[in-house]
Amino acid sequence: MGITRIVLEGHESEAFSVGASMRWRCALIGMLAGISLAVLFANICNASNGIASLVYNTFIAIGLTMVHVCYLYIVLNLLVFQNPIEKLYKQQLVYPVLLIVAYSFYALQVALHYSIDPDLFKYESLCKVISLSIFAFLYFLWLIRDYLVFKKTPCSDTAFWMGAESFSIICLVLSIVFEYNGVPEAFDNPFLLFLLSQNGPVFICALLFLGINSLSRLERRERTYVHLYGEYLRYNYLPGRKGKIKFDFPIDRIVDFGCGNGKRLEENLSFLDRIPNKKDIEVVGYDRREYFSGEFCSNVTNKTFKSVDFVSDMDDIRLDKNSLVIISHVLYEPATVRKVTRFLSRCPKGTFVLFRGASPNSFFVSTSFACSNAINRKNKCHLWYSVWLGPITGNIGMETVGAMKVRQNYELSNGGITAAYQLINLLYSGIFAKRLDDYFEQLRIYSNQDFVSNDDLIYLYKIGKE
Repeated sequence: MGITRIVLEGHESEAFSVGASMRWRCALIGMLAGISLAVLFANICNASNGIASLVYNTFIAIGLTMVHVCYLYIVLNLLVFQNPIEKLYKQQLVYPVLLIVAYSFYALQVALHYSIDPDLFKYESLCKVISLSIFAFLYFLWLIRDYLVFKKTPCSDTAFWMGAESFSIICLVLSIVFEYNGVPEAFDNPFLLFLLSQNGPVFICALLFLGINSLSRLERRERTYVHLYGEYLRYNYLPGRKGKIKFDFPIDRIVDFGCGNGKRLEENLSFLDRIPNKKDIEVVGYDRREYFSGEFCSNVTNKTFKSVDFVSDMDDIRLDKNSLVIISHVLYEPATVRKVTRFLSRCPKGTFVLFRGASPNSFFVSTSFACSNAINRKNKCHLWYSVWLGPITGNIGMETVGAMKVRQNYELSNGGITAAYQLINLLYSGIFAKRLDDYFEQLRIYSNQDFVSNDDLIYLYKIGKE
């Protein structure tokens, strides 16, 4: 219990005041700049042994320094900078402070190595051991922290980090042993000596961070999104429905564009006041993510419709003039807008198209507005009805059949806040999601509010103007 309070912040922990947090942030930025210069000095000094290859070695030194600086920035960003300023805890400062101290002794070790004063030179080994020991202690604390997190919520990424931290501790301990007893012949090669230096663990962790965030990133993100979006939908409910869109046209085929697992198809059809006999209608679900195939066909069964099919290639969709295309919560990214436009441009006249998406008073639209200028934030749900819908319908040549607003509430109790936070954190990440999490919690506690508005807009069009 004691070690937990040291390495992991919790609800029982007391955060710093806002003023203290601001001072800590400024101090850490200054320390980061100073340590970056110190590490650059250390690597350039180590590279300057051979005059003939001085330029080449200097570039290597600068590259190593950049790895260290990126590593420091990642640590500071994860623990300090991406958190709300009022949510800074002493446990989060343990790791960057230890890193800065370890780097300081590392730079001092190199400075002593090149010192011309023999009285100072003898302290080089001591500084190196202190630096390596602090690094080892740091990774030990981080291993405990990740273990506690993994124990609570098992995750493959955390397991990878635990493996990297364990390997780094072994390398650092061996380096300390070899500093006193000499390097065995079996370890006397440049690669192993690099791993056993202060550079090794940092390089390993930097590579692992890039690997976790790069390898299969899109697939992992989509699969995670599917799970989190499903959790989020559990807390989204319709408190009462007023009116439907008048619809009395023959339909032979329904195409659910971006269908996902198909659970929203019946709900989308329920907004039309009259649907022809479903036993006479073929249903085709399109989604580029093929792993939805089984779920879609299971959720949308042949017991209800004439036939059910799933395709992952847009060109495989067959259309006729008696088709209804459903585009629900899809027009949120520019690339998808272009794909939808291309698909609708080849639909025959007489095709009906139902668009559904977030309303201006949905908290998702507010979130999208707030994050609209953030780098690499593709989700722009606030644009779909005001910027993209008009050009799509105008260029394709559509006439309006009907429109309505769907009143929806999002529940803030029984896990709803956590589900919203996890989804927003995936889409926008960082400090914004954590502030939204706090805001929802405060709405529930201080305003005694159990839900927030999360309404949708629905527009029904027909391709081909009369």
